[in-house]
Amino acid sequence: MADIATVFHWSPEVMGAMSVDELADWRERARARYESDVLARNPWVKKK
Repeated sequence: MADIATVFHWSPEVMGAMSVDELADWRERARARYESDVLARNPWVKKK
């Protein structure tokens, strides 16, 4: 849940209403967004 809160700035109350499957889906979206943001700003990463 911390990944989701960090990336999307959602409160625990919002995430508490979600099912485990929804949380897993949003956690993967958060990971992908964070990874793409970090890689886009990293000068040592070769761009494809």
